[in-house]
Amino acid sequence: MAEPRRSEIDPPASTEYEPPGPEITGGTEDPPAATDYEPPGPEITGEDTGDIEQNDIFQDEPDPPKSSTDPQKGDPGKWNFSPTTIVILVILNLIAAGLLGYLIWYAVDKSNETSVPTGIPTPSPTPPPTISARPSAAPSVSTPTTAAPSGAQPTSQVPTSNPTTPPPTPIASDSPTEGPFTCDLCGEGKEMTILTGNVAFGSRVTRTCQELLDDQNNGYILEDQCLSLYDDIVDVCGCRPTASLTRTDVAISDVLFDKVGTAFNTTSTDENSARAFLLNSAQDTYFNTARSYATDDEIIQRYLVLLALYQMNLSSLIDGSSWECTWSFVTCEYGQVTSFKLDGTVNAATSPTFPVDLFNLTTMEEIGLNSYTFSNSTLPTDIGLASRLTSLNLSTNALTGTLPDEIFELRSLTTLDLSSNTLSGSLDEKSKIKQLIRLTTLDLGSNTFNGTLLFCDISPSATSIVTDCDGNTPVTCSCCTSCANGATV
Repeated sequence: MAEPRRSEIDPPASTEYEPPGPEITGGTEDPPAATDYEPPGPEITGEDTGDIEQNDIFQDEPDPPKSSTDPQKGDPGKWNFSPTTIVILVILNLIAAGLLGYLIWYAVDKSNETSVPTGIPTPSPTPPPTISARPSAAPSVSTPTTAAPSGAQPTSQVPTSNPTTPPPTPIASDSPTEGPFTCDLCGEGKEMTILTGNVAFGSRVTRTCQELLDDQNNGYILEDQCLSLYDDIVDVCGCRPTASLTRTDVAISDVLFDKVGTAFNTTSTDENSARAFLLNSAQDTYFNTARSYATDDEIIQRYLVLLALYQMNLSSLIDGSSWECTWSFVTCEYGQVTSFKLDGTVNAATSPTFPVDLFNLTTMEEIGLNSYTFSNSTLPTDIGLASRLTSLNLSTNALTGTLPDEIFELRSLTTLDLSSNTLSGSLDEKSKIKQLIRLTTLDLGSNTFNGTLLFCDISPSATSIVTDCDGNTPVTCSCCTSCANGATV
């Protein structure tokens, strides 16, 4: 039997149909191209077949897993969020923006609080007290100028410190002043002539006059130090006027006549005695040297202190070899007498006269004269001249008469003691007593006053107010703290 020909058994490849089945491997020929068959499905219309989604093809089969490079997954650099996530992100952004706005508002508001409002005047700090406010007898502060190079404008001398060399520690200061201050240790118109002199400050190191002068010129001395140093250096450092003065006895007498005026009485024994002592070189050895450089005010000051001692019959207390500011009963500040205190129980005197001229010391702040029996027993109207008085004690002096209105012109008084005298009069008439608004201690007890103490209207909380609460001439005092005779307030 003849073998059939292959052409009759196997149809040609191009026309042969093979149902879909598993892939045949191991053959030597590739399967027919996929483009030769299109599976049944919905009719494809349109010209662009590239937009056909994968789900439109083989919808009955599950999607194969997509690789990272699958174009159906999208760009991995982009975030794809659900609507809920987008809403949450928007809300968070709004909250963050609100917090940022609040922080900016808070910072601006705090900045406005620390700035000075426009249109409201800025209170300027109270400047520290200067020497110019003191009486003319005190050395005043001057602002020296440094010599500028040729062609340069002169500038005020402002203390500067070397950044590499710290300034020396100031000598002493309990209440340093604020702001710049130029100290003039010897005072206006005077200069140091003994630069090698040594000035001792108690337990502190001794300084030479040259060192103190250097500290002055460098601005290392504070104002309160400058005030206290004057008394220590005036003699040791030889503070003398820049121009020599010629002080004859006639010149000094003319100063007393011109400055003291009508208070100087050439027929008064006490005044003549004080003047004679001042001009007697053998008696007043201190002033014999000081007269060549003492200012007019310093001459008058020494004369008035001498006069007060002669009036009180206490000339034995005069030390003609020293400065009055070194006497135990005198206190000075910057070379001026500010306190004069004597107690009759310690310094007994016979037939003393009330030292009226003591009130001509306009620098006086404290006067204490108690336990004397003055022959002129009335309070003088000159008492109002000591306008800087803060304390006045004239107790137990057998004073008589009424209170002069001038005593109530002492607006700086904080202490007034007129107790244990025989002063009289109605306090109803002393309306000026209301002017003593700084008064904290008042003693009018053991006198013969009557009426109502008007001082209670303005100082109900004073620390100590004493009057006579009963007896023949009681005083109505609603603010008194005690009674002089022991009665209950």
